[in-house]
Amino acid sequence: MSDFFEKASTVMGSTRVYNTVVVSTVSVKASYKAITASRDSRIGIWPGFQATGNPVAIAAATELEGEVTLTVQGYDFNDGPYTIGFIVNNNTGNDSICATVVLVNGQYLKSEATTLIVTNQKNQDGKTYLTVQYSTPDGNTPNRSLDWVYLFNGSQVVPPGQALQHTPVPTNDSRGSIIIVTDSPLTFGNDYVIEYNPGRSTTAISAYYTFKFKGH
Repeated sequence: MSDFFEKASTVMGSTRVYNTVVVSTVSVKASYKAITASRDSRIGIWPGFQATGNPVAIAAATELEGEVTLTVQGYDFNDGPYTIGFIVNNNTGNDSICATVVLVNGQYLKSEATTLIVTNQKNQDGKTYLTVQYSTPDGNTPNRSLDWVYLFNGSQVVPPGQALQHTPVPTNDSRGSIIIVTDSPLTFGNDYVIEYNPGRSTTAISAYYTFKFKGH
């Protein structure tokens, strides 16, 4: 019973790319759905299995959801692997990759989205220590892209007010774990939400996870 309650009390979500279709040899159409609208968000396409280097085409993706068409002369999207990605560049010079879809020979192969989850919670010496496991698409470089994880009170997906704590992702590993340390202990049984914010942009959210604090 307690396991069911704990699972039921958590909610997670991710910005994603879907419905990717090759509409001609030089054009790909893709839909996206974001957690928040951001002026820094775009959709790009890269040759290969990862969103690395400069995209060969790019389109604005600044709404909560929408559809874009990427057209590039000189490429055949029915041949070879291509990666379509939702990206944020908050004037940092480095793209943060939030979600991707890989096409091979014009057909869907796989998709990846940013996720995060709290795997351990404890109070110690007047502070709270939260272990957060995160995963971002292949090719994302969290530290270079200035990705951060934020902690808020409450369970709203886009919480109001000041964050309780924020921590940069310290490596360029596209997946791993970090520890958030708060200045004062969290309250047992209260609701909290963590966000993965790409490109140090609090207006863009790659993923969120709500939970009740169970630490002692």
